[in-house]
Amino acid sequence: MYISKIEIENFRNFRCNEVEFNDGINVIIGHNNAGKSNLIKALALVLNPAVNRRLSIVSL
Repeated sequence: MYISKIEIENFRNFRCNEVEFNDGINVIIGHNNAGKSNLIKALALVLNPAVNRRLSIVSL
């Protein structure tokens, strides 16, 4: 599976953000409190079927 981008709205410190990924390995870097862990948690909400949340997933 290849995730090309993720759009995050109103989740933790993300108000309306779009993060694009490249094919292959991606590295997430940034300053403290930039939202690196929140990005990973947002991805986990989508990818982990055990999490029972109301999400909207748009596939291209």
